[in-house]
Amino acid sequence: MEEENIEEIKEVEVRVEKEVSHDMIFVFSPMDIEPKDYRKTYPELNSIPEFEDIPNIDLVFIWYLENPTSPLFWKFKQKSHRIQKAIEKVYDNTLDKKKKNDLLNQHFSPQWRQAMERMRQFGVDERYKAKKMIQKIFKDFEDVLSKPMNDFIKHDGTIDTKAYVSIRSEITDMLPDLIKKVELGFAVKVQGEQEEKEQMGQKYIENFLKEKRNI
Repeated sequence: MEEENIEEIKEVEVRVEKEVSHDMIFVFSPMDIEPKDYRKTYPELNSIPEFEDIPNIDLVFIWYLENPTSPLFWKFKQKSHRIQKAIEKVYDNTLDKKKKNDLLNQHFSPQWRQAMERMRQFGVDERYKAKKMIQKIFKDFEDVLSKPMNDFIKHDGTIDTKAYVSIRSEITDMLPDLIKKVELGFAVKVQGEQEEKEQMGQKYIENFLKEKRNI
């Protein structure tokens, strides 16, 4: 059986704790997702070479085993314990005896080892910051769209209608792509934010449609 690399685990734990404090943040979380929909939920997974030939259900298992934001990663320090719990959570008695024994004995193929290593490397802090940046851009857009036409005054005291219409047109053109980024969230999920996110997304979509009609 492969020896647990305790120092590596501790190093990852320290890095993630430093980056995200005590927020419940998950990267590429398969929780509440059917394994068959894992790549559909996170299209970015399709572009990662190490995951290319790994079936969805096995990739979900690898997430629980090796992703630094996995609840099993934090709760069970020994890999052998995480493997047992991940098998129970993901495969639910559907594994054949040979594959189960291979997993329990940590007899991983080179392909699996590469996928496991890649799963440990996702930048939690960078993705979380990118997610917040996109949300801030949306908020900034909302602030701009809420400004009345009277705020666009030229030096001669007249309203700069051209600038007023132009900035709204530019924002309208950028919104669809930003909405997609908000929805994907850089594969980051924050516990308890879903309702807030849905409300925020609905508000932005309503503003987008309203401004599109007014231009």
